[in-house]
Amino acid sequence: MLKKTLTLILFITFLKGSSQNEVDALRFSLFGNYNTAGISALGGAGGLLSPTQNPASLAFFSGDKLLSISLGNNTKSVDAVYSNNNTITETPFNIAPFIQNFGYVSRLPFATENDWNRCNMSVSFNRKHDFNNTTIVNGYNDSNSMVNIFVNNAQGFTPEELTSLAEEQFGGINYWPGYLGYYTWLINPENDNNTNYYSNTYASGQDQRIEINETGYINEVDIAFSGAYKDFLFLGGSIGFTELKFTQYKSYTEDEFEQPNSVNSSAVDRFEYNEYLETEGSGINFKFGSLIKPTDFLRLGWAYHSKTYSQLDELYETSMETYLLNGEHYELLSPWIWTKSYELNTPAKSITSLGLIGNYDKLRVVFTFDYEAIDYGSSQLSATSPYGYNFIQENEDISESYARTNNKKAGLSLSMKNISLRGGYSIFGSPFQNNLNDGEREYFSGGIGLKKGQYSFDLALIHSTKQEDYTLYQDETLNTHPTANINYQNTTVILTCNYRF
Repeated sequence: MLKKTLTLILFITFLKGSSQNEVDALRFSLFGNYNTAGISALGGAGGLLSPTQNPASLAFFSGDKLLSISLGNNTKSVDAVYSNNNTITETPFNIAPFIQNFGYVSRLPFATENDWNRCNMSVSFNRKHDFNNTTIVNGYNDSNSMVNIFVNNAQGFTPEELTSLAEEQFGGINYWPGYLGYYTWLINPENDNNTNYYSNTYASGQDQRIEINETGYINEVDIAFSGAYKDFLFLGGSIGFTELKFTQYKSYTEDEFEQPNSVNSSAVDRFEYNEYLETEGSGINFKFGSLIKPTDFLRLGWAYHSKTYSQLDELYETSMETYLLNGEHYELLSPWIWTKSYELNTPAKSITSLGLIGNYDKLRVVFTFDYEAIDYGSSQLSATSPYGYNFIQENEDISESYARTNNKKAGLSLSMKNISLRGGYSIFGSPFQNNLNDGEREYFSGGIGLKKGQYSFDLALIHSTKQEDYTLYQDETLNTHPTANINYQNTTVILTCNYRF
């Protein structure tokens, strides 16, 4: 047959179609709740303490210079329940830590003895999100198979038309599933020139497994300036530069098909469908903040973070492997490596902060609270060229799928002499509209701080949880969406060292 003798060549090109969607927009809009150890231990409620959250807080600094570095490490556990089967994936503690935060603060010479008595600047680095994660979902499904996706994608086309469409520079990606399924014997036409396809499996029941490996990060460098007026009004602004790197490798497998007593030896015994996605790019944003200190025990603040305007480059490819009952094995790559440049504007955010400070003999008590408002439905995709893809449908999906929500953070610090004890809690609202999914995140934190001369050391422990549903595939023809319930847990340790000079 044609597919046994055809020589397949991998082409590399720049495609003009669009593979970006609302999933990408949300993925790159969600950030973690980590900063220095001291702020992270307070539930991340640093609106009155961190220039990365409110640039005006920089004006509270009264020294000459400060140098700070924070190292982090984490362990992750993913518990997936699918078709009454439970699969737990654990990421062990990594011996090599990563840099969570780095900061340099300096007093500026512009301050005078008049009403503007303090001006400072800072340069800081912060890891806003860590993508490193492995998720495995495994279960038995006797109702439907992913093979239906490949069958439906090929319907209406002859094998020669599938080849031509899949190898097209414009929009060929839309026909990859049918192309890969046909040329690896996963699906067959009724005859060589027919446009009706059927599954080459006996899919009355089979094991289904997907493994998702993700790596990458979103880092941000902030340059901030601030000033204090009569030690009552504090103003600040900053410009932020982001760096994004993300890779995702999905491997989906079906095997252990229920077989009838008499089977065709050329039927599929097992198949594996793989997807590889790589995204990287950079962005820019702006932050403005203000604080007032009406009394010695009260602090009030408000900050605005603009949208992050990013330009991203994406690479995407797929592959298929099938194993037949007769021992034959077929493997095929997608005909193109899909590459695309596009722009993504992630949501703006506002932060309202409250701080209460009390001094009782030798004990100092600080309570901080932040309320963040963010609209995930305001993200927007656009082309880098005025003649590029318009993203109209994708932006409609973003606004219809994601919601305006809020994050609440609270922290308490108790300090006596040179030792501080801290604790905090935060809850991040679900980004989804109309209960489309869960996605709510909770953070529980605690820590300790020690001052020794010009040095200070802080240690924080943060435990976060999130529940979310994950759909393995969507078979619109049969209206089936096999879904797993996934519980994510992450424990992070952050150590910060500060040096004043």
